[in-house]
Amino acid sequence: MQIETRNDRDWAEGLAAALATAIEAALQARGGHARILLAVAGGTTPAPVLPHLAPRVDWARVRLTVTDERVTDRAELWNRAGVARALPGQFVEDLADLPDTTRPDVALVGFGADRHVASVFSAGPGMSAARRLDAAAPGLVRATPDPLPPEAPAPRLTFSLAALAAAETVFIAARGDAKRAVFDAACAEAPPQSPLALLLDARRRAGRATQAWFATDRRDDGALPA
Repeated sequence: MQIETRNDRDWAEGLAAALATAIEAALQARGGHARILLAVAGGTTPAPVLPHLAPRVDWARVRLTVTDERVTDRAELWNRAGVARALPGQFVEDLADLPDTTRPDVALVGFGADRHVASVFSAGPGMSAARRLDAAAPGLVRATPDPLPPEAPAPRLTFSLAALAAAETVFIAARGDAKRAVFDAACAEAPPQSPLALLLDARRRAGRATQAWFATDRRDDGALPA
């Protein structure tokens, strides 16, 4: 696994460049005029990366979706709406329109303080299926976190750990020292139990490329960000 730590200015551009390289590699592996599927996490952490990614990608050959979606009529909670704002002009496919067997070719994910990934949490209805890692596991799962996060109290449609584990390349985006501590704790789980630890372990055992990109809490001058 490759781990990169950058200052806040360089993090977004560097991660975008690495993503573009992985996307191009996946396209070359497919060959011809085949298209690939890029899945991007919603939320505020990956948003600064996407404008840097936009001019680097041949979008005619790249389908775009989200890693997970909130199942609600409240459009302000939809992850795909946030991704669309960060990538104006790009169509973001609704996970509900994709077959349950779908797996992304390249994924940009975040993780929570509780070590959830996408909307795969440790507990809740449907989470057993979402946490599966066997080859027969579904790619997309409807599941509800328990407890519900207060900032987004809605059921979820999420790529499963099996789908994320099968992606050609997975990028993990995080900002700040607190998130780095969560990541390090997940890496130290023995045996792995949290969704983040299970994903990292599965990709390591399969020999698939994983990159973790961390933005530091401090600027180049050592001052804390405002």
